[in-house]
Amino acid sequence: MRTVFTWLSLWICGIWFIISGFVKVVDPVAFSRKLDEYFHKVFHLPFLDAYSVGLAMFISVLEIAVGAAMLVGFKMRITAWIALLMMLYFTFLTGYSALTGAVKSCGCFGEAIKFTPKQSFIKDIILMVFISVIFRQRKEILPYLKNEVWVNLTVALFTVISGWITIYSYRNIPLIEFHEYKNGNPFPITGIEKDLSKGTYLIIILDVKKPIPQWNSLEKLALQEQAPYTVIGLSGEVKSDIKFFNEVKKPHFPIYSTDKDLLKTMIRSFPSCVLVKDNVILHKWSTFHIPSPEQVAKKLS
Repeated sequence: MRTVFTWLSLWICGIWFIISGFVKVVDPVAFSRKLDEYFHKVFHLPFLDAYSVGLAMFISVLEIAVGAAMLVGFKMRITAWIALLMMLYFTFLTGYSALTGAVKSCGCFGEAIKFTPKQSFIKDIILMVFISVIFRQRKEILPYLKNEVWVNLTVALFTVISGWITIYSYRNIPLIEFHEYKNGNPFPITGIEKDLSKGTYLIIILDVKKPIPQWNSLEKLALQEQAPYTVIGLSGEVKSDIKFFNEVKKPHFPIYSTDKDLLKTMIRSFPSCVLVKDNVILHKWSTFHIPSPEQVAKKLS
């Protein structure tokens, strides 16, 4: 049995959960960094950083699966409990942030939409009203589709597809980038000791304080003769760390220091490569897909 308000609650929460989960599955690393903030500033458990990417992927996929389940009425006794527990958890986090200012943005919609802690808390309180209605009626809510096979298949498809998307986005460039440094947009040159406004550059973004297993592949890019690009490196570390790295590794390309937060916004893994021509981003490669010189040249042809 569904009253009009129960039906409305299911659709509002279902769609909200799916949208909220989707903007996270397409960029799991960004969501994991938000989890890191909560681990440090709310729970004071920094050791959880090692699990943040996996947790980000799991939470995002679960959010979509629960949203799909609410839309079709899939096993509502279980679904309602999961939705209630998730909302209690989210409401606690946003409420804590609103009171203390520990985290400035909840990350509910990744980088697509930014909410202040107060706005996030109000949003969660409103959603809790709808979730409470669903929870009270959970035993009476029947599947929306008469054929149970289609109900199960719908939830399974949402879960599998969102799982594939988040794995793909983790190993590659995010499927959809909501920030301003995506392909086709200007490359941020503020604070970089190099004029990138003219010419073609392959920019290697790296963390000079961590091991770089792909080092030989990166050096190969710089050693390519008559390459149609100039290789430079960017790191968010201080100049003294870069100087030490240069003394140890002796790279065949210059490395410049720039803003670490900017680099984390622009790229999701280190090291990564960004192809820039006349200050416009042409293509990006993640740490799992460091390009060969031929692949870079192909992007310029």
